[in-house]
Amino acid sequence: MTISQTDSLGLISAVLQMAGYAIYIRNFERDAIKPNAASFFMFAYGTSLLAFLEWKSGASFALLALPFTCAALGVVVALMCLRAGATEPIDRFEARAFWTDVWLTGFYMFFALGLGDAERFVVPFLVVTNLSAIVCFVPILRSTWSCPERELPGAWIIWTAAYAMLALATVESNGFSNPVLLLYPLLNMALHLAMLALTLRKPIASMLFNLSQGRLRIARSDIDGFGLFAKHGFAANEDICQLRGVLKRRPTRTLPNWIGIGPGLWIVPGLPLQHINHSCRPNAAFGRNRRLHTLREISAGEEITLDYSTTEADPQWSMACSCHSDNCRQKLFAIQHSFVGDAPPPASPLMQRIWYKLRFDASTETTAFVQLTEDTSEAEKPMISTQ
Repeated sequence: MTISQTDSLGLISAVLQMAGYAIYIRNFERDAIKPNAASFFMFAYGTSLLAFLEWKSGASFALLALPFTCAALGVVVALMCLRAGATEPIDRFEARAFWTDVWLTGFYMFFALGLGDAERFVVPFLVVTNLSAIVCFVPILRSTWSCPERELPGAWIIWTAAYAMLALATVESNGFSNPVLLLYPLLNMALHLAMLALTLRKPIASMLFNLSQGRLRIARSDIDGFGLFAKHGFAANEDICQLRGVLKRRPTRTLPNWIGIGPGLWIVPGLPLQHINHSCRPNAAFGRNRRLHTLREISAGEEITLDYSTTEADPQWSMACSCHSDNCRQKLFAIQHSFVGDAPPPASPLMQRIWYKLRFDASTETTAFVQLTEDTSEAEKPMISTQ
């Protein structure tokens, strides 16, 4: 018994799909990625339904190997997303996308079963189910655009290649006589390629930054992922760069991409500060006008670090720490919880002011910010650093 070229391409695509999921699940278990739960819930039932419809439309075993593999392993990732703290909470936009897809799926399934002749509607349902993949991908594309390090490119490279192989197998098997079967591999190849581009957006921008800058560079860090390094030395209390980015009025997410600058106000930082890592023994801090300055002399090649607790006032914020410094706190909390002494922490004047107003309330679980006013008493003013 000989294996045809179609069978070979189909089986290779399934093996690639499995390899991509193996890498993805491993990264998920290591907390190296934060999958979008809404998208994977839709992938789980959507791909299962699509695999069934392709089987009903007469697809061969070789063409079904990838979708059935994708359906089974998509369910595994969706179940992993249900673990407490495994991924980000589903926001309102993602919930709307999810329930829209659920209602559309339920509607055309009820329509087919209600008429009692689902066979007649296999082809149109297959078209609709394939096009609904766009809805499934909207949440994960949106979250990866907002925060590229939620995903890593490895699995998406392999998955894009898998769908390219499946497209070749489909053409080899049917030519263009049954074009509806080409929708699945071609559409998914395009969507996975879009995800791959988003995961590479930040590394490519960092590479261009390194080529254009003289004093700073972005490179692999022993603390976590990529970090910000000094190409040349900095003197003590010297300005490094200014914080710029997109203002957001929403709670900080668990990925440390957001820098708090006031009550209910955050910045999604641009380069180079989107790469700055935390250290419980930092060598830099924010001062006036959102400028990052050195706390001590920094030598050439040394990583520039910041204490994340000095840039966060949300009382519900916390983050595990593994910065490897001698005085590592193991877990980080907002500025009013982490610094309760009499001396203000090395932070911007506004964050120091927030610390002073909230430090006596550091042990409570309140979620409300104390309103800041301009009538700071003379007794309070010496407590607030002007660095």
